[in-house]
Amino acid sequence: MAEAGAHRYLLRIETSSPELFRKIHPENEFHRFEDRLRALYNLKKAGFQTGTGVMIGLPGQTIEHLADDLLFMRNFDVDMIGMGPYIPHEDTPMGKLTSLVSLQSNGSTWPCG
Repeated sequence: MAEAGAHRYLLRIETSSPELFRKIHPENEFHRFEDRLRALYNLKKAGFQTGTGVMIGLPGQTIEHLADDLLFMRNFDVDMIGMGPYIPHEDTPMGKLTSLVSLQSNGSTWPCG
């Protein structure tokens, strides 16, 4: 792949918390936290400049989750970091959950939970 010009790969883990990851993804063969971590390690082992990232403001996310995300990225020694806000669409299951959390917390949308 390097001969074709591929030197970098960004694969966002979305959260370093397996529990939080399972809350935002269906449990099936396409959405396994362990598979995503394995892919990151394999990319790094293959010599790619490897990046990852997280979403900020996920329902149920805490400041401790975010601190753990930063420690994960430091310990993994990533080459690129992407961090962005979680912006739900109101017509999705996650959007409906976020609306409920927002109502329960007097309109506060971050951190959700």
